[in-house]
Amino acid sequence: MIVVMDAPTEVGRRAVELARGRGKTIVYSPAVRTREGLRSLEPILREAHYLVVDQIELRNLYLGEAEEDEEMMRRLTTTHPFLTLVATLGERGCAVTGEGVMTLVEGVDVASLG
Repeated sequence: MIVVMDAPTEVGRRAVELARGRGKTIVYSPAVRTREGLRSLEPILREAHYLVVDQIELRNLYLGEAEEDEEMMRRLTTTHPFLTLVATLGERGCAVTGEGVMTLVEGVDVASLG
């Protein structure tokens, strides 16, 4: 497994290419690179197995289009059916999508944990 986090896009692309060639599972977390938009990250997303983003990064992928998070997740998994998406959604929890299924996991009030 290889985790590529917040690497410059060209570095991330090359790391993913090398990992794929070695049969590794690829987890990609673009972080601020999402500001470049979906088109810029497309070569990496086609090769990655998992994409991990928060809700702001999810919106960045679509360059600020005013849509619901769930709709953006559906769009992303429709265009990338082999990609498992993990999207953290703040106090709402997180969503994991893959193979046509979206699973929502409730958030935890961390203040109640002590």
